[in-house]
Amino acid sequence: MRSGVLQTRASGWASALGGLDALADEAGVNVAALADPAATAASGERARRFVAENRGAADATADLVLPLLFARSGDSAAAK
Repeated sequence: MRSGVLQTRASGWASALGGLDALADEAGVNVAALADPAATAASGERARRFVAENRGAADATADLVLPLLFARSGDSAAAK
């Protein structure tokens, strides 16, 4: 009985992993590249650099857009 339960669980896990592979393929993720520590580290470093270079972009955009929105609505007090 126990081996049947384990086999069913293993089959479920394999199915779930197959679904993850399909999802990764659809998202354009190269699963093999994730197994390469050097490639993963380089990708992580690029991501950290991108985030650092764009830090504050949302605030800067809001600083530009909000006065324009308030000017159109005629609410000059809210823009200050």
